[in-house]
Amino acid sequence: MQLATIVQYVTQIADALQYAHDKHIIHRDIKPDNVLIGSRGELLLSDFGIAVISQTGRTTLQAPYGIAGTPYYMSPEMFRGKPDKTSDQYALGVMVYQWLSGTLPFSEGDFIQLGYQHAHEPVPSLRDRATFVSVEVEAVVMRALAKEPHERFVTVQAFATALQQASQTSTKDTPVSLPPHPNSAAGSLRMKNNSSVFFSSIIVAIICAALAVFYAIPGINHPLAIAPATGVHLKHVALFAALTVLCIIGALVTRPKSSAQ
Repeated sequence: MQLATIVQYVTQIADALQYAHDKHIIHRDIKPDNVLIGSRGELLLSDFGIAVISQTGRTTLQAPYGIAGTPYYMSPEMFRGKPDKTSDQYALGVMVYQWLSGTLPFSEGDFIQLGYQHAHEPVPSLRDRATFVSVEVEAVVMRALAKEPHERFVTVQAFATALQQASQTSTKDTPVSLPPHPNSAAGSLRMKNNSSVFFSSIIVAIICAALAVFYAIPGINHPLAIAPATGVHLKHVALFAALTVLCIIGALVTRPKSSAQ
């Protein structure tokens, strides 16, 4: 699911939850199954069957509401039977984590084991499971999934706003890696080849020039001569002189060019 779509969904769900929280209602069972799509494509929050009313926004030790909810989305305090308004935020954070990574933070084990994981084990890194997620977005989601209610956002609306801002920041600040120009690799290869030909031509030109001078010395019978003879080996002098000229021309043609500033 695209991040922009997730932000839109979270904004709509958070609006509905914030309205409920302002009325002192804690939903207690936020999960994808309880989010419906309306006739105009809008999201509708459903199933308030286990919702509770709390004037203070959290339950007290003297008024336990029992353990209820879906364990994959339940906050640590939910497993203790002490729901909080931020418990709904935690569940929404699990949904965002799931939408972004394609998996739940904790999904192995029975009810008790899941409760222990939510309460004590660190939430697996979101970026390890979804590498495209920015640091800013991950930080927002991880704050919503904090173990302690006071460490989460003050309101679920604040969570949605922070997620929206983080998504905009990550889109704005993430550098765009442009693909290499199709001619860049070929140009680099040609430059390397030209350099090799240039230096090879210089070396061969020097060797040929030396041989031409060597054969130009009178009275030397060289082992590479076509036929042993005395005097100047004119054929050899002409041959190596011609090769020297050709190598010099090749070096001039293939000499490396300095890059434009």
